[in-house]
Amino acid sequence: LAARRPWSPLWRLDRVARMATASAIADAEATIGRTCRLFIDNAYVDAEGGATIPVVSPSTGQPFASIPHASVGDVDRAVRSARACFDASGWPARPVEERGRVLRAIAAALRAPEKLAELSVIESRDCGKTYAESEADISFCADVFDYYAEIAPAHLVPTSLELPEGEGAASDFSARVEHEALGVVGCITPWNYPLMQAVMKVAPALAAGCAVVLKPSPLASLTCLALGEVAAASGAPPGALNVITGGPPEDLGGGASTGQALIDHRLLDKVSFTGSGGAGQKMLQASAPLLRPTSIELGGKSAFVIFEDAEEYLDAVVDWVMVGIFPCTGQVCSATSRVLVHKDLEEKLTHRLVEALATIRVGDPLDRETKMGPLVSEAQRE
Repeated sequence: LAARRPWSPLWRLDRVARMATASAIADAEATIGRTCRLFIDNAYVDAEGGATIPVVSPSTGQPFASIPHASVGDVDRAVRSARACFDASGWPARPVEERGRVLRAIAAALRAPEKLAELSVIESRDCGKTYAESEADISFCADVFDYYAEIAPAHLVPTSLELPEGEGAASDFSARVEHEALGVVGCITPWNYPLMQAVMKVAPALAAGCAVVLKPSPLASLTCLALGEVAAASGAPPGALNVITGGPPEDLGGGASTGQALIDHRLLDKVSFTGSGGAGQKMLQASAPLLRPTSIELGGKSAFVIFEDAEEYLDAVVDWVMVGIFPCTGQVCSATSRVLVHKDLEEKLTHRLVEALATIRVGDPLDRETKMGPLVSEAQRE
């Protein structure tokens, strides 16, 4: 980051110059209306019984859309679609360059100005971050798809192994490493970087030839649902990417939850999760009896440590403290929510931070003057 923009006050993010246009807002409304359904087998479908949960605006506290509340049966449909894609469609057997072309097409679609603006509006309305932050996130998603399209061919090529010298060894045998797609991957992602966190899992999985069932947080699912049609239009076969949505256990009959039904499914070959420590424990508990590979990225509590010799760099210190805690309204697993500062610098740094904080205007994330959006939910405020 410092190499790209030395000591850049990233927390400002050029927000004054960023604002959603009326056409982007209209496009976002149309996309929300078209894609607020489960995405299974390259088609948008309703949840069993038409069950839905409201999408509540972080700005107003009022519902502005609804998403499906997937049942255990809906989860099974999605997983079996991914299983059929992996086992029978030929997706993992395609040349890696061909899968890379699909990823590059997704990247190009996300980067198109109209789509970028539309998805940025959706992200801001859904999770509350400013339009400028959402725009940066969606642009990063396009870069991630391009990145894995670029590196996959080199990383997945078979590699020959040297055998030890000796009679009857290297002359009679050959050895190489072959990379095979793992299978069906269940991905469960958080609400603070909705599409970005999803893409960080989906892009490498698709590049490797896996099929994915994505379950985003019920607090911010809209851009993940919209990703379904982008992937399908870019050449992803039916079942390569399925997106299911649903709420917490108390909202689903029988004490189950959409996420629990997904991680309990025995046709998953891997689980990848980003979220809370408590939920991460559930991931491991579900996977342990199956000896199923499981990746978990959980929350943290980070600190800036500022020593006495940093006085001449206080401008940079202030910028980095602001970068560390105020993007995404501070709702970040790696947020530097503590500052440990040498006593000789405490007064000066406190004064400078107070001055910087005074420039942050909290408000509507689509307003050009807003530098910080609302917290994502009432529960977060409490």
